[in-house]
Amino acid sequence: MTFSTLDLERDIRAQNFKPGTYDIILAGSVLHATRNLSKTLRNLRSALKPGGQLIILETTAPDCFVVNFGFGILPGWWCAEEESRTWCPTIAESEWDVVLKNSGFSGNDLVIRDYEDERAHYVSILVSSADSPSQTVIRGSRILIVVDDRDEIQKNLASYLADIFSRSSDYNLVVFTLSQVADAEVSATDNVVFLAEMGKSLLAETSDDTFQQIKEWVRKSRQLLWVTASSISQPHYPYAGLKDGFLRVIRSENDSKNIVTLSLEIDISDSLSCTQHIAQVFRSAFETGSPDSEFIVRDGRVLTGRLVQEVDLNKDLNSSIHPQTKEEPWLPGPPLKFDVGTRGSLDTLRFIEDHDHYAELAPTDVEIEIKAWALGFRDVFGALGRLNENEFGTDCAGVVSRVGSQCTELRPGDRVCTSKFGCMRTYVRACESDVIKISDSLCMEEACGVINPGMTAWYALMDVARLRKGEKILIHSASGATGQVAIQIAKMVGAEIFATVGYNYKKQLLIDDYGIPASHIFYSRDLSFAQGILRVTGGYGVDVVLNSLVGEGLRASWECVAPYGRFIEIGKADIHANASLPMASFANNVSFSAVDLRHVSFHRLDLARKLFRKTLDLVGDGVVHCPRPWHTYPVSAIEEAFRYLQSGKNTGRIVIRVDHSARVQKHLIHRRTWGFDGNATYLVAGGLGGVGRSIIRWMASKGARKLLVPSRSGASTKAAIEAVDELIKQGVRIITPKCDIAVANSLQQLLEEYGQITGPIRGCINATMVLQDSVFDNMTRAQWESTIRSKVQSSWNLQAMLPKDLDFFILLSSAAGIVGNPGQSNYAAGCTFQDVLSRYSTCHGQKLLSIDLGPMRTVGSIAENDALKRTFDKYLGLKLIEEKEFLTLLDIFCDPEYRTSTSTTRNQVTMGIVTPADLLLRGTDLPLEHMHRSLFAYFNHARAISSNTSSANSVDAAALFRQAETAEEMTKVVTDSLMRKLARALSMQPEDVDEGKPLHLYGVDSLVAVELRNWIAKEFGVDLPVFELMSGRTILAIGQLVTKTSQVKRAG
Repeated sequence: MTFSTLDLERDIRAQNFKPGTYDIILAGSVLHATRNLSKTLRNLRSALKPGGQLIILETTAPDCFVVNFGFGILPGWWCAEEESRTWCPTIAESEWDVVLKNSGFSGNDLVIRDYEDERAHYVSILVSSADSPSQTVIRGSRILIVVDDRDEIQKNLASYLADIFSRSSDYNLVVFTLSQVADAEVSATDNVVFLAEMGKSLLAETSDDTFQQIKEWVRKSRQLLWVTASSISQPHYPYAGLKDGFLRVIRSENDSKNIVTLSLEIDISDSLSCTQHIAQVFRSAFETGSPDSEFIVRDGRVLTGRLVQEVDLNKDLNSSIHPQTKEEPWLPGPPLKFDVGTRGSLDTLRFIEDHDHYAELAPTDVEIEIKAWALGFRDVFGALGRLNENEFGTDCAGVVSRVGSQCTELRPGDRVCTSKFGCMRTYVRACESDVIKISDSLCMEEACGVINPGMTAWYALMDVARLRKGEKILIHSASGATGQVAIQIAKMVGAEIFATVGYNYKKQLLIDDYGIPASHIFYSRDLSFAQGILRVTGGYGVDVVLNSLVGEGLRASWECVAPYGRFIEIGKADIHANASLPMASFANNVSFSAVDLRHVSFHRLDLARKLFRKTLDLVGDGVVHCPRPWHTYPVSAIEEAFRYLQSGKNTGRIVIRVDHSARVQKHLIHRRTWGFDGNATYLVAGGLGGVGRSIIRWMASKGARKLLVPSRSGASTKAAIEAVDELIKQGVRIITPKCDIAVANSLQQLLEEYGQITGPIRGCINATMVLQDSVFDNMTRAQWESTIRSKVQSSWNLQAMLPKDLDFFILLSSAAGIVGNPGQSNYAAGCTFQDVLSRYSTCHGQKLLSIDLGPMRTVGSIAENDALKRTFDKYLGLKLIEEKEFLTLLDIFCDPEYRTSTSTTRNQVTMGIVTPADLLLRGTDLPLEHMHRSLFAYFNHARAISSNTSSANSVDAAALFRQAETAEEMTKVVTDSLMRKLARALSMQPEDVDEGKPLHLYGVDSLVAVELRNWIAKEFGVDLPVFELMSGRTILAIGQLVTKTSQVKRAG
């Protein structure tokens, strides 16, 4: 939001407000305090866009004593000049209606009163719209109506149109045939109405003479209305689309021209309707200053097009490329494994796709569908980022789902358990020798709950500490899972047990369940346990310490070790912190050992297997049992389980139970599992080009086994031959005949010849294209025709000759047709033909889709052509598309489920266009002509968001130019602005541009020159020919030329 002072009674232009740029003006009880209401309203009208709205709050009860008495003491109350406001500045609603209409507004569109009852009424809110006043017709200006020399219907329409205009305007109307372009002597004030393409197409197939005549009419016309007419039921309907892409490019190449298109979806024989709509659009475009430049008459209504965002399709595309988090049942779905979105944040626990599952099952491996996992502190520490480990879960139990070819003991359906780091996943694989059947007397939760504590306790006490009968042992965190199993093993050995706990209820559990005397249980929340141990043992201490305390707690426990004692560290914090240890105790022949079951599992596999089987044997023999109680959480509540263990208040074992119906957070890429019919044939025209090769490889990966890939040259390039060989090795039958599908007979012969061999064609993708880029003024008919044939005739022939019930039919068009890339008028015309052909075919029951594809980054003509790549690197209107993005879009549109489930029949989508919103939200202004077109109006809502940033970072060259007082100052403004513009266009620093050098030394080509010319015309009011920019003039000389020829008047 910006703040400025505005004097309502002065011309807004003198106060640096741009006329015709505001959508809404709100005025709260201020208009009455100006000297002349009509003058004030005209000033406000000049600020508004046509159709913009004025919303005012005013006192509309002029005879109200209370208002007059209250405000009459203010000097502004008596400043009115009009005689009708001499004694009171306020006027009634009916008077506002009159003065608004006389000042360029629509009158009272809406009146909202404070009270309906006149006795209580004081104020009203009035809403009025800015009229679109007719522009003053320059005396002697002409309307030139252009018709085809041999078309009588067009000539009749021209007569009807001339009659309409002659009755309602001051124009001079003249009808010319297409060939009379020289006789017309078109001037800058003439308005050209081009009817020569109504009912036919001049652009699809044109002679040398016609092509040159079209070039001359377009070159000379400053205001051009190009009209086509065809009902959608007529076969030539798609050809009306050629003009759209063609003229979008002409606008881009000639920013100073006002070029308007009108597509009449009416039969040309309906002369009355045609001429009425032509006259209506002419007035809207050339008299009322409509911001729209493309009109369509459909079902009797005049419409204009807008690009809109396909929100659902974008979500679908994004979810197919990037993982999205959503809550879904555990199964069905892809195999999952546990993951933490952000280490240290337990609210980001989720499950991601387990890609390891897709590897081939080893001969001796067993695959287990998991039904339960045990949760340990190691998992919590990993999730919190305190351990740099990526495996979650160590113990699990489930049902065998598959076995390897060499497995002999286990079969699918067996209830089993195993110990494997990283087992928190849908399916776990382990060697058969590492998997043990669970007895019928043991539930899965108990089976997996005892494994890790049992292995750790046995290894620590029996293998490392060598605990013997009669020895004293101190077990820290004794109510935890490892602590409870350690108590059971120590009792089995016959050792005297001392324990620590953190809470009274944990102490009670040890007393009740394990019979440990209260005098042998101490608290670990402080260091008092050390004194207690020494007191109870008469200063002897303990022979074994099983430690999980950290810091001072560890050192205090170390001091409790008796001579020849063993200290077993199962914690990790002090080890990872490389903490120090007092060395004096070693004088008593004590030992300090660390036990890490993870390290054992990875580096002493035989030992890990032995410990695993020993633990299960102890359980089977009834020597040990699962720590109690075990807390079971459904997998849907896994975060609660982690937080409970994190709290430190748990006892026993925490187990996660897995059910198919449990809803969990899945962070997945949406993968489509459909495939092409291996028995069907698919035709890919242009399938040996860069994008085409990507398509056929993708189709083969999705199950296509018969591909017909016609092209004009066949598989002649190295890349094409390699692609064909690659697919043949995959078992694909790929046929690559030489065929120009733009020639109807050639395509018909191809379909007849190979139809009997390959079988019916079930889908088609047309990826043909020929690029012959040139600014239209310099384009030859041969360049025009070769590109048009690759798009127009090829697409028309395919849709006419292929079966009407294809599973899919996709035309690869281009975003160039939407934005109007300078230098690509032929290509853009062919692309918008494909867009309209898709609508035509869809209306006739075919599944035809046009994809307006932007430039591809790694495949295709731009990726393979350095010159093209350099051109598009400078162009801000299109962004490079990744191959994966494009193939994913094809995956969506070719998916049978998508085609049957979608309620909207799409016939055109575009991909890779940079919208005004994209640039404005980055604080960048709109450097390209097409972004100012109303076609992009949907995306201009970001303009207000970024207005502060844009205004702060940009220079208003036009304003500085008007304010300059001398020619030298004006030249400096132009030169400095041109250097900044050039630097931006070429991705340079402005200080690296030298005003004493010509543009061509900086690599400026004709396309960049077109952009600079359009910018100069817009900012400085000079229509500078491209050849003047490319003639070798220095930047300074160009600035001087612009200053000399500019029609812009200085401010003031």
